[in-house]
Amino acid sequence: MPRSLCTSFAAAFALASFLVCLLAGWVGENHLATILERSLLALLPAFGVGWVVGYLLDGILARHAQDLRIAWEPSAVPPESGLDSRGIESDAEGVAADQEATAAV
Repeated sequence: MPRSLCTSFAAAFALASFLVCLLAGWVGENHLATILERSLLALLPAFGVGWVVGYLLDGILARHAQDLRIAWEPSAVPPESGLDSRGIESDAEGVAADQEATAAV
């Protein structure tokens, strides 16, 4: 089962915030219990924020993919061609027609 961008982004954001809190507590020379408690408390709101951002990104990517799909679909109505309606002419026929027109002048 493929994961959505919501849960993947939320998990990555929560783990990144957990790591930042651990490093900040370690650099601040706090007790281990205080570092872990504050890091775990920061983990939950960070997961919520990451889930909301991932949900928004998931919607943006789905809308963009839909726009690209619509843009690349062949249209039902063929575009009007600027070619001659008589069909494709070879170069020899075109040259002969030009010579007849200049001879008549």
